[in-house]
Amino acid sequence: MAETDLRARARHIARRMSRLRWLTKRKILAKYGCSLREEPGIYLRYLLWDPEVESYSYDIANDDELCAFGAAHFGITADQARAFLAEARTDPELTTRLSERTRWRFDAKTKLPIGNRLLWYVAARATKPKLIVETGIYEGLGSIVLLRALERNAAEGVDGRLVSLDFDPLCGFLVRDDPALTARWTKVIGMSSDLLPDVVAGEPIGLLLQDTPHTEENQRHEFGVALRQAADPLILIEGSGGYCPTMGQLAEQLGVELLHFREQPKDHFWRAPGQQVVVVPGAVAAAWPGWPDDGSATSAAA
Repeated sequence: MAETDLRARARHIARRMSRLRWLTKRKILAKYGCSLREEPGIYLRYLLWDPEVESYSYDIANDDELCAFGAAHFGITADQARAFLAEARTDPELTTRLSERTRWRFDAKTKLPIGNRLLWYVAARATKPKLIVETGIYEGLGSIVLLRALERNAAEGVDGRLVSLDFDPLCGFLVRDDPALTARWTKVIGMSSDLLPDVVAGEPIGLLLQDTPHTEENQRHEFGVALRQAADPLILIEGSGGYCPTMGQLAEQLGVELLHFREQPKDHFWRAPGQQVVVVPGAVAAAWPGWPDDGSATSAAA
């Protein structure tokens, strides 16, 4: 077995025991200012039973802000955005069938809210891209949300597909192995720096979700590939909330607005940093000269 596979399996074994990592969870709660005295329900639910110590799932409390954001930037009305939210929250694949996938897993919640992926769903349903690229799969929550958006787009006459990349061969277990769900999915195992240009070669990218490590090196590479093959428009979304300055630098260079949507987790300790968004018109992407400090858009990524 390859060394990378062994490391991946070791990580998954550790992850499966996360529900029992009470000291780690106590430190996480302290880090985000959640106390037993002030928020006993949230504190005890997480400490005693929640398995998530790396990436958190939650519903959101600011639907109206998300609807207004979609209306302002994705070419839809607030009512259409609200309908998309209702669609996602009642979709059997994202509710009952998803719960069936996690019911007997010690490393996943029985009910997985998709609140931190609702922005992705609205963007995909609103703009109906023919190619979505997702860098970073993890358990596959984002992947399944995007696949359902694509399936509904296809029912409305606009077919599209999702390309998802991750270095972990055991990623994406939330996506059922059902051709009805996966027909539009290309799951690629490997580093985006090595594989992304080839797996999307020649296809205009309408939506890119950057969820590999939020480093300048990764983002320059992945955003650069998307800009060189941009549909009209191209939407870039990254989930660090500005931890890395790359998207701000890119927006300034392109002369477009740097957008920020900050979700408000409901009944959760997590203080979400939000997601940065850039909407790039096709003509602007076509004129992009590359990163200013190296004269090209071919930076390598880790």
